[in-house]
Amino acid sequence: MLKRDHRLITQSEFRHILAKGRFISTPLFLLKYVKGREGKSRAGFVVSKKVSKNAVERNKVKRIMREIVGKEINFLKKGYDTVFIAKKQIASLAFKKVKEKILESLARI
Repeated sequence: MLKRDHRLITQSEFRHILAKGRFISTPLFLLKYVKGREGKSRAGFVVSKKVSKNAVERNKVKRIMREIVGKEINFLKKGYDTVFIAKKQIASLAFKKVKEKILESLARI
């Protein structure tokens, strides 16, 4: 699980990253990132209704991504704030494939 001090929480934090951040695009998600003001790496997750109309499925996708990033937080460079924006295909894939793509993207930052 991703600890609270490693999470992006406020709407202003998300807006700042989405407006100013650089991005990495994959078929499963869009990763926006920006150098943070604090020394800790933080992550946020966005799963819209475009991914699934069903809230249970959207929450499952968020939990999967949060679990992966929480356990592999060391792959993220220190001091970066990141936002993962899920795409439709992520809902139908297995945990291993999602983990592989997330780790691949975090290594590119």
